[in-house]
Amino acid sequence: MKERIPYRVYSGTKFYDRREVKDVLAYLSLLTNPKNDVAFERVYNVPKRGIGDVSYAKFKQEAYELNLNLYQYALDLYKYDSEVSKKSQNALSTFVLKLEKANDLLEGEHTSQEFSGIMLDFLNDIKYFDYLQENEEDGDDRALNVRSLISDIANTVTGKNAISIEEYLQNVTLLTSQDDIVNDGDSITLMTCHTAKGLEFNYVFVVGLNKDVFPNYRALQEGKEREEEERRLAYVAFTRARKILYLSCNLGHSFISGTTNEVSQFVIEAGLSLKPKNSFIKVGKENLYSFDFNKFMEEKKKIEEEERKERVIGTSFKNNIKWSVGDLINHKTFGKGKINKL
Repeated sequence: MKERIPYRVYSGTKFYDRREVKDVLAYLSLLTNPKNDVAFERVYNVPKRGIGDVSYAKFKQEAYELNLNLYQYALDLYKYDSEVSKKSQNALSTFVLKLEKANDLLEGEHTSQEFSGIMLDFLNDIKYFDYLQENEEDGDDRALNVRSLISDIANTVTGKNAISIEEYLQNVTLLTSQDDIVNDGDSITLMTCHTAKGLEFNYVFVVGLNKDVFPNYRALQEGKEREEEERRLAYVAFTRARKILYLSCNLGHSFISGTTNEVSQFVIEAGLSLKPKNSFIKVGKENLYSFDFNKFMEEKKKIEEEERKERVIGTSFKNNIKWSVGDLINHKTFGKGKINKL
């Protein structure tokens, strides 16, 4: 979408059309524009807050009679002699007060990490992730979509070339409306490996070929049978290409294993090798380039180990360390700690 490349999702739902993504965007819209009644109506009871349909209908009617938007009326409900049940009044008030709290925290400049933290804390506070996990079949996937969305928003609205949250929401609206226009030209087709069975294309890109991703971590934990399923699936993906097959993996940090990402065993088993034209990673002050994948990983680990040794500082007075409040320390006997007061 960022590169304006036409695409379609084969037998699937586009990212911004997913329910959980629309929910979070509605919350974000309310944080920047409380007058957005459409956004309020989407999420006032998501997750369920015990606001009954009859009570909400009364609340909505009273707000319109007072010429107030829904958010403002929910914020000022205590001032009026409302016919809305006390339970629903409390739920509505709690809902908007949590939005107010998050809005206050979002004011001012933030790093992408700080912005993500505020949004994730807010969603945890309203128990949105618990709500997603109620459906055990796709709860993890939906939660991952939400985290991906927040990461994208955070990287877009912070930093050197940041745009405002309002601009981000406008861009999403524009891009998704353009998706509805029928495109008769070439486009990229996005699909799962399962969906690709029986289909062929001149050019195929299989991405995410990392250990614990493909094959996935659960399959490796559950034994040979599940691993074989993943292997057959990899075979299906690799053999969809008529002309050229492109394989790629991520060389960064693995949040699954807590270590550096490794290439998928399926690439090696297929007799293929990942030799990027320009493998690059920044380790400390050094830029590391390599044309050999295995050598690249060896050199990267070596530099990381040396860098880790350099960061270890003895707490002896002779080192003349200038401590500050908030500094973290890792003591071999007492473990990890934080300086709260000097």
